[in-house]
Amino acid sequence: MIQQVSTEEQEFCRIHKLSEFDLQYQEMAEEFGQITDLAATIAGTEISFLNLIDNYNQWSISANEFRNIPREDSICSVTIQSEADHMEVNGLHLDERFQSKEYVKREDGFRYYFGVPLQLESGEKIGALCVLDRGEKSISEKQRRFLKLLAEEIVGKLEMKRKIHELEYALITAEKSRNQIAHDVRGPVFGISGLADTLRDEEVTGEEMREYLDMISKSANGIIEMTDDILNREARHHLLNAHLLNIQELRNKILELYRLPAGAKELSLNVQLSGEHQQVTFSRRKLLSIIGNLVSNAIKFTSEGGEINVNLEILQKEACYFLQILVSDSGDGISEEGLQKINDLEPGTSLGTDGERGFGLGLPLVKQMVAERNGEFHISAGNIKGTKVAIQIPIK
Repeated sequence: MIQQVSTEEQEFCRIHKLSEFDLQYQEMAEEFGQITDLAATIAGTEISFLNLIDNYNQWSISANEFRNIPREDSICSVTIQSEADHMEVNGLHLDERFQSKEYVKREDGFRYYFGVPLQLESGEKIGALCVLDRGEKSISEKQRRFLKLLAEEIVGKLEMKRKIHELEYALITAEKSRNQIAHDVRGPVFGISGLADTLRDEEVTGEEMREYLDMISKSANGIIEMTDDILNREARHHLLNAHLLNIQELRNKILELYRLPAGAKELSLNVQLSGEHQQVTFSRRKLLSIIGNLVSNAIKFTSEGGEINVNLEILQKEACYFLQILVSDSGDGISEEGLQKINDLEPGTSLGTDGERGFGLGLPLVKQMVAERNGEFHISAGNIKGTKVAIQIPIK
């Protein structure tokens, strides 16, 4: 008998899969912006976005900017829930699902949308490539095919980044396995370079588009060279330093990502540093996903005018160092029943203070990610005002 997998379980797997990529969203515009430019050129639309969707937010990357919006305001969130390989809406202002969204209902709002899910080989849809226009329009079957090819390329590049991150982490913890992982990275890159060659051979008009295709090919070749460099001792030393940070740098990244979402609900987000070891460096692996889920959860369940406090400290216990993360808020608190669900990694649906929807996956996901870094996770219990989460993760 085949066991049915619930929607919540599927969503937990999808979000956990996205967290494994350990993406630095604010750094992706330079790498993926040209692809979004190419998507808009192919479709003949005003703009295109690469959208990655976690439990709370849609992280949007385009050629010139990086932004995030609440997931419930996302059109692409609907796209990835569909079984179809694309979603097209010509007349967003007439569609009951989208007509109330701020970027649609304005007089100069968007009217046309076409989105292609970013689907991994394992089946999870972690986001979508979309194009938008303020006029009503349609695109040809050939244009759709090209956009789907670009979506496949994005997935390929993300998979490469994940494998490179695995290699980098392996170099931080131990230098074993680097040859095999670098070999695994090179294979998909050659495939992407071949995709660019295939597109170049199609009947595509315009020198500008051909230039974009050349850029894709050069980008793939650049990553092939990077994997060669990884095997070089000097390059390995550079990579180790590039993927380490201290708590001051971690604080800056948290504020950069979440100050605006907190401000949108008129919440005070405070990130403080404590202790004597603020210059100790450590791997950033999954830390922004862990802290980001905690802060996003606090934003969701804290009413307007409330506050969220994050404290970061490096603790030394004998010869070992630990990163301690304390997150507290002035929100609604958590019940004993809710605490038990978190400890059992069981999702539980609930609405935020502004009616934000969700599957209740944020804290169970954090608990699992902390365990994957051999850390400890503790959360306050009882129907008290506010929620307090304490995490300790070994770093050296």
